[in-house]
Amino acid sequence: MNTPPAASGQRHDTPPQPNGQTDSEPTQLDLIDYGQHAAKTRAIAAASSIAKGPSRRDAIELHVAGCGDHGATRWEISQVLAIPYTSVCGPVLALLTTGRLRETERTRETAYGKPATVIVSGLIGGHDA
Repeated sequence: MNTPPAASGQRHDTPPQPNGQTDSEPTQLDLIDYGQHAAKTRAIAAASSIAKGPSRRDAIELHVAGCGDHGATRWEISQVLAIPYTSVCGPVLALLTTGRLRETERTRETAYGKPATVIVSGLIGGHDA
C-alpha cells in the first residue's frame, strides 16, 4: 500500500545506508540567471561588434561613394555587401552623423515594396530635391 511521505520532507523511497550514514542531498541549481551569464554574453557580443565596426563602416562608405549620384538605400547596401540589414543601420547612422554620408529626399522601393531613403556620399556636392 502506498503511504504518503512524512511531513518532515525526508525521502522514504530509498533504503537507509548500511553504515547509518545518509546520502548527501543533491544540490538544486538556480533556474534564474541573475545576469551573470547574460552580462558575459553581452560583453562578448559588444567586443565582437566593435571589432567589425570600422571595416563595415569603410565598406559601406566605399560602396555608397561608388554608387555616385544614384546612391544606395540601406536595403541595397545590405544586399550588395551581404551584411544583415540590422547590421547596416548602425554604421550608416554613424556615417550620417559624421557627415561622411547624407540622406537625400529621394526614395526607392525595397524588395518588399516599402519606400527607402536614398543615401549618397557626403563628398558629392549639391542637394537633392
